[in-house]
Amino acid sequence: LAEFEEALRDADFLIEHDSDSPTAWNLRGLALRGFRHNREAVSSFSKAIKLAPEGAYSYLYRADAYRDWERYDKALADCDEAIDLMPEFASAYAQRAGVYLSMNQIEAARADCDQALQFQPGNALAHLYEGMILQSAGRLDEALLEMNLAVDAGADNLNALFARANLHVQLHLYDAAVQDYSQVIQQNDKSPDAYNGRARALMQLRRLEPALRDLNRAIELASVVRVSFALRAQYFFRRARLLRLLGRYEQALADNDTAISLVSDYYAPYYGRAVTRWLQGDPD
Repeated sequence: LAEFEEALRDADFLIEHDSDSPTAWNLRGLALRGFRHNREAVSSFSKAIKLAPEGAYSYLYRADAYRDWERYDKALADCDEAIDLMPEFASAYAQRAGVYLSMNQIEAARADCDQALQFQPGNALAHLYEGMILQSAGRLDEALLEMNLAVDAGADNLNALFARANLHVQLHLYDAAVQDYSQVIQQNDKSPDAYNGRARALMQLRRLEPALRDLNRAIELASVVRVSFALRAQYFFRRARLLRLLGRYEQALADNDTAISLVSDYYAPYYGRAVTRWLQGDPD
C-alpha cells in the first residue's frame, strides 16, 4: 500500500499549501479509494465539488466511491450530475451503467453502455460492463469478446483484467485465468481479491503450494485493506479446503472455525469442518 500512502501524503501536502484546490482534494479522495476508505474518499470528493461545482470528474469520482459503498441512489445522482455538466461524457454513461448493473437493472445498464460507445467507440468501461451483462445471461463466449475489447482498450485497466480472469475460471480456462490474475498483481500487488482468485485457478490446476502462498497473502492483505467479513470468510474457507487437500487437518479446522466466527450463517465452513473431522477419523 506504499503507493497509496505516498499519494495521500502528496495530496495532504498540496492541501496544506492550497486548501482551495479541488484537484488536491480529488487526489486525496483517489488515494483514500486505494485503501477502500470510501466514506473518507466521499468527504474529499465532496470538498472538491464544493470548491468547483462545475467539475464533472469530481462527481464521477464520488459516484465510484458511493457505488463501492453500496450507496447506489447517491451514485446515480452523481452520474446524472456529471452527464448534465458534460452531455457527451462517455465515461459518465459507462459509470452509470456499472451502478445500474450493481442494482441488477440490466436494461438500463445496457442502454448506458450503448450510449457510452456511441460517444466514445472503444470505451473500455462500457465494453467491460457489456461483457458482464452477457456473462450474467450465460453468453460466455460473447462476454469474453467484450472483455477482450475492454482489456485491449485500456491495458492498465485492472478491473477489466480481473473480470476477464473470473470469466476464464468460469470457462475452465485456468491457465489464462492465472495469467490475468498475475497481470493484476503485477500492477497492484496489494489486491487480496487477485491473490484469492489466482489461488482458486491454481487449485484447479492442482498447483497446491503456490495456491497456498497466494491464499496466505490474500488473508494477510485482508487485515490491512478494508475487506468485508463475508469475503474474509471465503478466503479462510478456501484455504481450509486447500489445507485439507494437503493433509493439514488441524490447520484446516482452525480456518473453518475462523470463517464461521466471521460469518456465522455461512454454511460451507460447517460442511468443510465436518468433512475434515471425518477424514481425521473423528465421528463427532
